[in-house]
Amino acid sequence: MNRLFAAVGVFALLLSSRASAGTVVWGNNASSAGTESIEAFDIDTGAQLASFLVPNSGSNLNGRGIAVVGTTIYYSNSSSGNVYVTNTVTHSADGIAFSTGLNGIANIAWDGTALWVTGYNGTNNAYRYTPTGTLLQTVLGFGNSRDGFEVANNHLIANRGDGENIYDLYDLNGVLQTSAFINAALAPGFVPGSITTGITFDGTDYIIANSPGFSGPTSKLLVYDASGNYIKTQTLAGTPPGGAVRLLEDLSSLGNIPSNPPSGVPEPASFLLLSAGLAGVAVLRARRKSRPSAWLRP
Repeated sequence: MNRLFAAVGVFALLLSSRASAGTVVWGNNASSAGTESIEAFDIDTGAQLASFLVPNSGSNLNGRGIAVVGTTIYYSNSSSGNVYVTNTVTHSADGIAFSTGLNGIANIAWDGTALWVTGYNGTNNAYRYTPTGTLLQTVLGFGNSRDGFEVANNHLIANRGDGENIYDLYDLNGVLQTSAFINAALAPGFVPGSITTGITFDGTDYIIANSPGFSGPTSKLLVYDASGNYIKTQTLAGTPPGGAVRLLEDLSSLGNIPSNPPSGVPEPASFLLLSAGLAGVAVLRARRKSRPSAWLRP
């Protein structure tokens, strides 16, 4: 029995190490040079995992929204209502997913089923679309030119405008629930004069982009738990392609769905571990019962 529990313990350690692997965060860069670029980072180390100029013709402008769904990247810029498509592997030009008719798109977020889009340049609503462009919902008066927007835990979360450092929490109809849910300017190490922009939820934590603006290439990610409590600051390595200055306007990460399970609900890895342990106990008992009676001791 001790050997069985030891084996299960090793299996648990392996599962734990896999589950705690660093979240990959994708970001779309604004640029003063008119070269829109996309980057990816490891949240645990800050290592730059990907960096490329967007491939679609006519979209090499001022980068804004991004949502990564599997290997598909949906992205936008400040001067077009198109949602463009590329992928995480080949970075190929995969065309336009759909056109919103907006003057520009500030943010794109994925809720597990549909894409949310917020407007730029004067549009005061948030919109929910299928991946092929069928409009499902309009949230009126939600706010204009927000740099940070995410859908998570049956809520919308967004900052208050272009370069604002306060993020408020709303229900899915845009009704305010918690004012100043996160005030990024209070984070340890926050540099006065810097700005926070894109926000994403990786299924466990909120991650916010912190940048010095166009004054330098170095930027950071601020990490908060699901309750809005500060966890850490991660400095990002590398530089964007083409010598552009890094300013991550929007972020995306895998692992987010609109209704993530509460902390008390076991994750799939935990269920697998429990099943493996019970199966092992059952096998051991079956073997004991099948042994000849000579094994029994008085």
